[in-house]
Amino acid sequence: MSDESRLSGRWEQLALADIAVVVQGQSPPGHTYNTSRVGLPFLQGKAEFGAAHPVPVKWCSRPQKTAAPGDVLISIRAPVGPTNLADQHYCIGRGLAAVRPLASIQAEYLLHYLRHTVGLLVERAKGTTFDAIGGDQLREHPVLLPPLGEQRRIVEAIESYLSRLDEAAALLERVRRNLKRYRAAVLKAAVEGRLVPTEAELARAEGRDYEPADVLLKRVLAERRSRWEESQVARMRTRGKPPKDEHWKARYQGPPSLDGGGLPRLPEGWCWVTLDLLKDFSLYGPRYPSEAYSDTGPLVLRTSDISESGKVDVESAPRVDVAKGDFERYRVQVGDLLITRTGSIGTLAVFSDSVDAIPGAYLIQYRLAAPVETSWFCFYFLKSREGQRQLKGGSAGVGRPNLNAPTIDEIAFGLPPLAEQRRIREEVGRLLSLTDDLVDTSLRALRRCRALREAILTWAFGGKLVDQDPTDEPASVLLERIRQETAATRAPDGQKRAKLQRRRGRMGGKEAGR
Repeated sequence: MSDESRLSGRWEQLALADIAVVVQGQSPPGHTYNTSRVGLPFLQGKAEFGAAHPVPVKWCSRPQKTAAPGDVLISIRAPVGPTNLADQHYCIGRGLAAVRPLASIQAEYLLHYLRHTVGLLVERAKGTTFDAIGGDQLREHPVLLPPLGEQRRIVEAIESYLSRLDEAAALLERVRRNLKRYRAAVLKAAVEGRLVPTEAELARAEGRDYEPADVLLKRVLAERRSRWEESQVARMRTRGKPPKDEHWKARYQGPPSLDGGGLPRLPEGWCWVTLDLLKDFSLYGPRYPSEAYSDTGPLVLRTSDISESGKVDVESAPRVDVAKGDFERYRVQVGDLLITRTGSIGTLAVFSDSVDAIPGAYLIQYRLAAPVETSWFCFYFLKSREGQRQLKGGSAGVGRPNLNAPTIDEIAFGLPPLAEQRRIREEVGRLLSLTDDLVDTSLRALRRCRALREAILTWAFGGKLVDQDPTDEPASVLLERIRQETAATRAPDGQKRAKLQRRRGRMGGKEAGR
């Protein structure tokens, strides 16, 4: 409460139970649920909450606990705090409570106040398997109550400001969706040969020859075999058995060739490839126990460290103590592809940093026997809609999808000449950097919207959002009237008590309709 409000003595601080009836939900028998609209709409928890009012999907023919129009509905079990306003009678399950304002208390005022002070409720939540609050905790929740006239002005001002903020936030979300579509369009054009002039087109226009992609592929395959031979020679010498002839080279098994039959036609100079044809090797990231993580050692790169643009945030990655042999085996190099294999399928990066790092357990490391430009082109394809479709379509698992290297190896895509890859990388980088800047700007604006929303509620419940009218009836008078009416309901005269209870229900419904 603001100092001015305290001095004026026109606001009151009290418990929620002093100004509202709290009805805890109760789950009715399962056989009474239905989708035939028999009985009352049934709300189990926040899952049925809409932007302002619930959107029921089930009904109950034998409700145990109900909410009335104008009640504030609040989730009291996993999660604690989300709210809605009842626009009709509902059956409520044990995940919800209905807060029914007494007398003329503004339901919308309580709705906004509970949203503003939800942090206090969350702090009081407790449970063995999930957070929850009981009815008594909700009834004891502290509330600042202004005069009735000021309540109405506060609600009107809050909803005016928040409606404009909601419009701004919705516009920013549309901008983000459009930028996502633009990013997808850039990648689609890039991997289909429509983003930059093809190398074949430029060569004809300039009257020169060019190197097509199939020549690059032959060089990649030769490099791949050369690396295998070097590793075999090193292994034989380590064992003290250096090669005496060339017969051992016959053990080399290259990747299966790709038959382009049945595949779509590619731009001139392109050729069909798979990652299996381009890679030197692929490895699954190792898993380490929690005690292995420390302040020293190489970084462990995780899916959560990978950005949408394919960069790795080395500042957020943890470190782990590993044996020298393990580090040398898993060490990532510039140009390595890192592809998520569990959980967030479709997340991937091209490693571009000169730091000691290894892939985490949920990543597959691909080292290509090709220039770094080819790694980036592979990234662009796998991030395109078609690449994402193939990655996610190749995953298996119900609860947590998984992707394996053999499945990734088989994904076929068109590869442009190396010179064209360089131009594609430059143009994609230019366009997507602009997109990333706009996305960052929209995210900052959304954060400002959220901060303004909190500030508006803070001003409102601090007595600073609207003017105070000295002619308003003080909250203490309203509170005394509520106390007298509440005491009357406890009188022995059952008819009088029932009549007053019915009157409260009518008043709550009228106030909710205002």
